[in-house]
Amino acid sequence: MIIDAWVAPRKVMISNDEVAGFRAEAAGRLVGVGPVDPARPAQVRGEVRRCAGTLGFSACRCCPGSGSGPPTDRLFHPLYAACCEVGVPLCTQIGYPWTDEAVALVETLRGHGRHKLLFGSHWPMIAPAHAMAGLESQGLDDETRALFLGGNAQRVCRWPVT
Repeated sequence: MIIDAWVAPRKVMISNDEVAGFRAEAAGRLVGVGPVDPARPAQVRGEVRRCAGTLGFSACRCCPGSGSGPPTDRLFHPLYAACCEVGVPLCTQIGYPWTDEAVALVETLRGHGRHKLLFGSHWPMIAPAHAMAGLESQGLDDETRALFLGGNAQRVCRWPVT
């Protein structure tokens, strides 16, 4: 199971350090993902290194739209570079994909994004069953569904196959 910190704009609800503690208590059952705020460029590199190294997280995360602009904004460039430097993937929240507004996301998943996009429900705000409602109607082939629902995460985060 993936666990990550919860950072609201300008307020830490659950810190990366707390998540590292939960992981330690869970004896290998939890995978850590550490949020990094691109709006704090002086701290980005150090926090990405700390998440991937000291805390042992498998990925970093940011939430575009929560005060930091779209993921194409140059504000994100130091975060992308830092993740590449240490070899960890960057997870970003794109939105709820099965709505009319997300047609481009579904098309990306059917095309060049089939090896890049990962499913996430954003629990507890969105229950997994609710997030998956409508997935069947998207016309995805079995391999693309399998990659999206777990295969890509397993590969990118280097999780063992169980």
